[in-house]
Amino acid sequence: HQSHVRAQAELGRMYMRGHGFHRVDEPPDYVQGIRWLRLAAERGDARAQLGIGLVCEEGHGEHAKDETEALRWFRLAGEQGEVDAQWRLGRMYADGWGVPDRDEAEALRWFSLAADRGYERAQWRLGCMYACGWGVPHRDEAE
Repeated sequence: HQSHVRAQAELGRMYMRGHGFHRVDEPPDYVQGIRWLRLAAERGDARAQLGIGLVCEEGHGEHAKDETEALRWFRLAGEQGEVDAQWRLGRMYADGWGVPDRDEAEALRWFSLAADRGYERAQWRLGCMYACGWGVPHRDEAE
């Protein structure tokens, strides 16, 4: 059931934030948090996929940074419309992080998707791309 997947994802986020079941101020339990997030992510929950992508991007506890895995999870979440994942994909392609080469067209595509949904960080990066003429058609090309 989809409701079970959402519950798994929320449980994972609670463990990651240290919102325990006995005390409010419990330290984060990354092992349990990642376990529950991964279960929900593998079942298609976009927010959980974003969460696993963040774990891979930043590294937590015993989980080392893994740019390739971060890209994979962000793409799965981004394809479902998760705007933070779309912005992160745009950033990865724009900065050449976790991808073989910088890709202006892919960066523009992902920033545009998130910007169209009102995500301010993506709107800012998209504006920078247009202001600098990076990855966007020049006026003489567009005419």
